[in-house]
Amino acid sequence: MELKEALKQLPYKKQFYFKWKNNYNMRNPKTEEEALKQLDVKDLYVYEQWESSSEYQLLMNMLIQSRIGQDLQVIYESTSEKAKQGDEKSIKILFEIQKQIVAMNKELKSKKPSKQKSENAYDDLEL
Repeated sequence: MELKEALKQLPYKKQFYFKWKNNYNMRNPKTEEEALKQLDVKDLYVYEQWESSSEYQLLMNMLIQSRIGQDLQVIYESTSEKAKQGDEKSIKILFEIQKQIVAMNKELKSKKPSKQKSENAYDDLEL
């Protein structure tokens, strides 16, 4: 499951708090005072307590994983340029990054449900 999908399953206020707290997809970051108004609460105690829950931790892990993917892309591009200039260390690192990307892609492909099953869930039923 992707982070966006997981967030959609939460109540609006939890979605907002998570996005605000982690600056995730926030076009105009809000101050704490603005967040309090948006959440219609006097303090963030309940949401701060929620941060220690397994639900919140799972969301954080998903967020970190997505950021790692972005970081990996930046590192790959930088290392690729150095490798093209003949830097031996960068060449070795580039091959390692490529192996990691292939492994991540295999893992992602194995996690995705097949589209055929989800589109026609009733095809296997007999009348």
